[in-house]
Amino acid sequence: MHVYTAEDRISKARKIESILVDFFGYALEGKRILDVGCGSGHIAKYLAERNTVYGTDVIDQVSENCRGFFPFKIVDTEIFPFPDDEFDLVISNHVVAYIANQRMHFSEIYRVLKRSGIAYFATPNRVFPIEPHYRIPLINYLPNQLCLSFLKWLGKDEYDIYLPSYWRMKKLIRDSGFQFREYTVDVIRNPKRFHLQQKPITLLPLCAAAISPTNIFLLKK
Repeated sequence: MHVYTAEDRISKARKIESILVDFFGYALEGKRILDVGCGSGHIAKYLAERNTVYGTDVIDQVSENCRGFFPFKIVDTEIFPFPDDEFDLVISNHVVAYIANQRMHFSEIYRVLKRSGIAYFATPNRVFPIEPHYRIPLINYLPNQLCLSFLKWLGKDEYDIYLPSYWRMKKLIRDSGFQFREYTVDVIRNPKRFHLQQKPITLLPLCAAAISPTNIFLLKK
């Protein structure tokens, strides 16, 4: 499994910020932000320089370099410990794949967003042929229980992961009452614009999002 460095996390924060700036049309500042599954806290810390940011996760993994820059709460259910209509922006960056009740995750994001609030949503795509955690081809096409058995046979850790497909993501988004804009193909076509070093694929059709390794959506309440 890939181990992300602080530089990786900061790069992700810049990508997230640039996508949001592209959507809003102005600098990202003065917002109340919830970073769901904040992990090491580098993204939350980066955004907290110009915004009020709260972080949550199921365990405390916040780096000592990030601790104290934003309030952090441990959660043990899909329910967020915040009132309705609390945040201008919610970030769910590669979190939903670890949540069994994915409908509840979307419902909670909708609940805590202010009217016309925005959610940044990114997730690995089940249809991409290389599984994103162990980099083993095609195992993500198997039912979860069979995938778990195969990984145990290989001596890997448990596989408590629920990768959604591109089509399932779109259904979950619509069923939750959100409007949305996709950014998957925009990022692949213009990586430098979104602080990525990869080469652009300018002729990529919009339907390529269905097989992209990562899907990115901005959701509007």
